[in-house]
Amino acid sequence: MSQKKRRKTSAERKIDRAVGIATLYGPIPGERHKLWVIDQMLRALLGDGTPNYERVIANARKFEEGVDWDIGIPP
Repeated sequence: MSQKKRRKTSAERKIDRAVGIATLYGPIPGERHKLWVIDQMLRALLGDGTPNYERVIANARKFEEGVDWDIGIPP
């Protein structure tokens, strides 16, 4: 009996992409690179430039007055 490979859901694909970013780029040293990794993971999970992403960033900005969200620099 052959087994059909189950298709991944959209959420599973997003999680896989975020995990891939974390494992590929996360170990690279440098604070600005780590900021980029975090931002890219959020974009993978929430959608790049979507209202969900913008809302999370707006909430992050509220945590510390006068501190802007830093997207970092790619490694």
